[in-house]
Amino acid sequence: MNTEARKAIRSFCGLLPTTVGTVTEEVREEGFAFTIANPELSDRPIEAFTDNEELTLCFAASHYHIADYGRGRTEAELVEDMILGIAAIVGGSSRSYAVYSGDRTLGGGFTDGSDAFRSGDLWRRADRFQIYSWDGSGDKEIRPSMVDEPESPTEEI
Repeated sequence: MNTEARKAIRSFCGLLPTTVGTVTEEVREEGFAFTIANPELSDRPIEAFTDNEELTLCFAASHYHIADYGRGRTEAELVEDMILGIAAIVGGSSRSYAVYSGDRTLGGGFTDGSDAFRSGDLWRRADRFQIYSWDGSGDKEIRPSMVDEPESPTEEI
């Protein structure tokens, strides 16, 4: 999987010379670590790691794993999922978020920009959510007070 992931990342990023910056790689004990530079926001690269059986995709505050998990998926399917994940981040349809309570990070994940991720236990304990997008246009901070305030009554004319 290491070799196929390497070829795929290099090929994909080579097609987007103005959207992504340089791609660097580091050989690790069980695979590669790739860093895809963000040409607009240097502190916001995409990182991808291979370790023979699993791929990990990291962006801003979050990451996720791409693996077979006993489902019989091929190496090509896993690499394809990784490339689709990179494309979604770069294209803006996938954004990273982190959930905070004070200085403590409670968790995070990825969102399509909708507010569906704000349900569950993390939301009840959080004092803010921070969303990060590749180009910065989808960045926002959401505080529970911003959505939990009672709506003001409307007057009919």
